[in-house]
Amino acid sequence: MEVETECKQESSHYLTLEERWIIVGFWQCCENQTRTAEFFEVTQSAVLKILDKWRSGLGLSDIKRSGRPSVDKNDLNDQITEYVEENRYISSQQIAQNLDISKVTTLKVMKEFDMKYALPKQIPILNASHIEKRYTYTKSYQGIDVKDLIFTDESYFNIQRSKQKCWHFNNQTQYTPQSQEQICLMVWAAISWEGKSQICIKPSGYKINSESYIQILKDYLSPFIQELNFKEQNKDRQMPYLLVQDNAPCHRSLMTKEFISKLDVILIKHPPSSPDLNAIEQVWAILKARVEKQRPSNQEEFEFQIKKEWNLLPQHNIQNCILHYEKRLEEVYSIKGAFY
Repeated sequence: MEVETECKQESSHYLTLEERWIIVGFWQCCENQTRTAEFFEVTQSAVLKILDKWRSGLGLSDIKRSGRPSVDKNDLNDQITEYVEENRYISSQQIAQNLDISKVTTLKVMKEFDMKYALPKQIPILNASHIEKRYTYTKSYQGIDVKDLIFTDESYFNIQRSKQKCWHFNNQTQYTPQSQEQICLMVWAAISWEGKSQICIKPSGYKINSESYIQILKDYLSPFIQELNFKEQNKDRQMPYLLVQDNAPCHRSLMTKEFISKLDVILIKHPPSSPDLNAIEQVWAILKARVEKQRPSNQEEFEFQIKKEWNLLPQHNIQNCILHYEKRLEEVYSIKGAFY
């Protein structure tokens, strides 16, 4: 009985050759497959396979598997890392060919060791002055209540920007008609913790200067501020909102600053070359991705989809971007103003 207990195996345990012969001997004594499986805590199918091999006279040793030999994942990760560090743009297929392993194995190892194949991020070029101003800015606004902020910005939407992938069947390439027009729209909006403004869309070639920018603020920012102030939770609000915008020439002109001073907001002095310190930049990325999925083919449809997707954009997505801005302040401050 003690010998039997020692032979008892967990279901996940690899059965050695000796253990398989013990299972055969146990079965010969009781001639009961179910009882044998229960005693050794293995599946009945495992017992059946062992008995079939024994009856066939082929022995109970493992059959040599076909295909590539198994590899140590840590060693493989070191080799893959070496290729990636040498060439950041090398594909998983090239790595697999160089190492004589399957692409599936390559991708599994890369995923397990937190590697991913994605477009590189573009970052602004920062000089010493930029870094110092970024550090001062993030130091000044540590712990700020993000619910007091309004973020504004304009961005350019290009109808041919789409990078959406699709499936191709039977080696037949899927094509999509290319628009004859080079449609690029300028889009402006404002966001806060409590909502978003109406979106402003201007045609390609629209000249943005102090006069035209002030008109946008009159038509879109001013009503948005009033809307926020009229909300029930803001009836007893004492402090005006803080306005975040970048350093485009039309934003920092004397005319623009004078107009903003008449609104119920305080303009924050934003550091140069710091799109990462404006929460609306992330919102633009989300909106562009949503519009691209609709695959607009002309300017009228393009404008319609931008407005539609803006109106459908959930407020919790905007709040997440604002929370990321709060975290970003801490990150940039911790590295003395450099780009994280």
